Amino acid sequence: ERKVLTEFLREKQNVLPKYFDETRDIFVIEELKTAFDNGEYIPKDESVLLKLYEQDVAIVIPLYANKKPVGFLVLGNKKNGELYTKQDIDTLAIISDQSAVGIANAQLYEEQRQFGIKLEQTVKERTAELQVANKKLTELDKAKSEFISIASHQLRTPLTVIKGYISMILEGSFGKTSKVISDNLNKVYTSNERLIELVENLLDISRIESGRQEFNFTTLDMKHEAQVVYEELEQKAKTKGLEFKLEAPKEKLEIVGDSEKLHEVIMNFTDNAVKYTKEGFVHITLRKDGDNIIYEVKDSGIGMNAEDKKALFKKFSRAAGTSLVHTEGTGLGLYVAKMIIDTHKGEVGADSKGRGKGSTFWFSIPVKGKGGKVGRFKVERKEGSMAAKDTPA
Repeated sequence: ERKVLTEFLREKQNVLPKYFDETRDIFVIEELKTAFDNGEYIPKDESVLLKLYEQDVAIVIPLYANKKPVGFLVLGNKKNGELYTKQDIDTLAIISDQSAVGIANAQLYEEQRQFGIKLEQTVKERTAELQVANKKLTELDKAKSEFISIASHQLRTPLTVIKGYISMILEGSFGKTSKVISDNLNKVYTSNERLIELVENLLDISRIESGRQEFNFTTLDMKHEAQVVYEELEQKAKTKGLEFKLEAPKEKLEIVGDSEKLHEVIMNFTDNAVKYTKEGFVHITLRKDGDNIIYEVKDSGIGMNAEDKKALFKKFSRAAGTSLVHTEGTGLGLYVAKMIIDTHKGEVGADSKGRGKGSTFWFSIPVKGKGGKVGRFKVERKEGSMAAKDTPA
């Protein structure tokens, strides 16, 4: 039946927009059908209304972005037979607005992608003009990074709005919600948080690769940085029943680095360990080894084999099996972490005795006086490597 509906709507692709273009209101098909049967409503196309009703379509939501229609959100009747409530309709209105923005951004991305492909083909056809082609490729790479930055900024705003509205709904700002709705909104909230994290990672990559990422190096104590992250994740680890502990020497472990960026790396390493460990322990060790400070996270989680380790710290790469534990990962977190540690003249690494035998992730940073200098600067990516060159901001 769904196939029949899909084919029908495809045939009516020029009719459907005209049918629902009178208002941006949400259309409840049951109400329209009842009004039609009572002679109180004359549809533009009777066959469209009847087909939607016959195929158990409950709601049609026109999606608009920048005052232009970009598509429709079509929902069927609930499996439990209940009607959509006003709270359902209000929630769908919020989600549909942000969905429209997402679709518009996706269309913009596709236009840019097609533009990039066309440029690349043009360069290949003019191999005789090698210098001009290389220049165009360089400009295209810069345009790509700029686009990622712009698109990510555009995505961050609606995602923040979604987060705010969901929080208000869960807090009861719009009235009391049922347990079912609250549970599902919590799932939406969690997914939205993952999207925000993805956008932040894309922004970090875009800034570093385009030479616009600014670092603020100050003297800081790695013990303090580690303790902050430990306290932030302590409750999450305890909720999972994990043995969660931090071991560090009594003396200060001073380095010169960017506190905000290192917090991001420490959080990534430690949160991953908690996330991918179903039971057992997550042990954090901070120590000095010669001229380096080493942060190490050891867990009893899913572990890795040799092939898995090859995929680590690469863009959009994840170890095999991680998707079974945490499906929403993108592989960007470790890639960004490596870029940040490279900038601090440090190293990253990981080890495991095999699948199901836990993992150990670590990074090292030179002690104060052996690494970076205090001050603000921007990072320039060197072609063919992740090494960073500092330029005063």
